[in-house]
Amino acid sequence: ERLELVNMRPFLKSLIDHLAEALGTDDRGIELTQEYADVTRPADDAIPIALFLVEAVTNANKYAFPKDGGKISISLTTDDEGEVHLRVTDNGIGFDAGEKAGTRKGLGSKLMTAFARQLGADLEVASAPGQGSKIGLHMPPKDEAPAS
Repeated sequence: ERLELVNMRPFLKSLIDHLAEALGTDDRGIELTQEYADVTRPADDAIPIALFLVEAVTNANKYAFPKDGGKISISLTTDDEGEVHLRVTDNGIGFDAGEKAGTRKGLGSKLMTAFARQLGADLEVASAPGQGSKIGLHMPPKDEAPAS
């Protein structure tokens, strides 16, 4: 039987718990917090959302903290219009985000841009040297999400 809808809270929590263990966040002194609203998305959206999140958290883990220690926060929220917002923030070293989102040259940036496009979402990249980073997706309500 085909799975039509995915409850994102347990799906993403389990995924990120396993990822944090694999990345050794505890050993590096990285505090990871997760806060997920009760959001259900079509199964065809769950995979690109998960892949986007894995890429964003992995990048923060690898690049935000050249020395041990720091914080990564993940949140999944909805607004009054039903738009879904996924954000990954860190208090790391930051980077020059002056480039337009989606024009960065790294493979990870290209992947995140592709996942955002697949979801019909707006990609948010905000960072500055020494001020941490925020990477986010702003997705349309599920009844307006593009069909795959």
